[in-house]
Amino acid sequence: MMLMNVLAFDTCWKACSAAIVQFSGDEPAVLAHCFESMSRGQAEALPVMLAKVFEHARLSAQDINRIAVPNGPGSFTGVRIGISAARALKLSTNADLVTCSSLHVMALSVGRSIEAEQQVEPGATNDILIAMDARRDEVYVQEFSLTSDGRECAAKTEPQLLPRSQAAMLGAADRLFVAGTGAEVIAGEAKKLGRDMTMIAHAGVPDALDLARCARRLVPLSEPLMPVYLRPPDAKPSTKPAIQRTTP
Repeated sequence: MMLMNVLAFDTCWKACSAAIVQFSGDEPAVLAHCFESMSRGQAEALPVMLAKVFEHARLSAQDINRIAVPNGPGSFTGVRIGISAARALKLSTNADLVTCSSLHVMALSVGRSIEAEQQVEPGATNDILIAMDARRDEVYVQEFSLTSDGRECAAKTEPQLLPRSQAAMLGAADRLFVAGTGAEVIAGEAKKLGRDMTMIAHAGVPDALDLARCARRLVPLSEPLMPVYLRPPDAKPSTKPAIQRTTP
């Protein structure tokens, strides 16, 4: 099997992370990994973090075969930072570019937690909802199905921006798990509807290492990488007339 070096990074939510893994067999070898929680400052932190993982892995950008980055949802600025960095690296290397949603990256981590705690019910359908608080009584949410052993998850829906009450009606599995910063609210709404959701403790942000580990299964993009925002940015151009300058 041909060796593959994968660089993954994420800036979508309140964190910045980067990882380099190497595939030479079925399981990836982690060469470098950095993760730091932060509410802002990802634009300044990401170049430093990328330099760090390249140094720890003893690789250069030209050694990378595949670049992986989430395309959203997340904060408008955070998503834009990651997409811009991925586009720039793609132009300077011959690497493939792959993507998935930030919610999918989180689902991969949650799936492993469920497997480790042996919460998967054999013979039953087990699904995961990743719900992130979007404010205004809404959540960014996406539904995933777990394999029987809990090792893999596949997206059942696209990422959506929904009212909390509507998100609580998603999922028709025998057992439904929910995680993310909006999980507690969604589980509460589901209880009002007579539904039972199992909450899974999670950091509430994606980690690039999870994306790097699954990057080999993703299909390289043939079109330009585009962000998934789901909601327009809060900052809007002013509609007020410009202040006229007066000459002395």
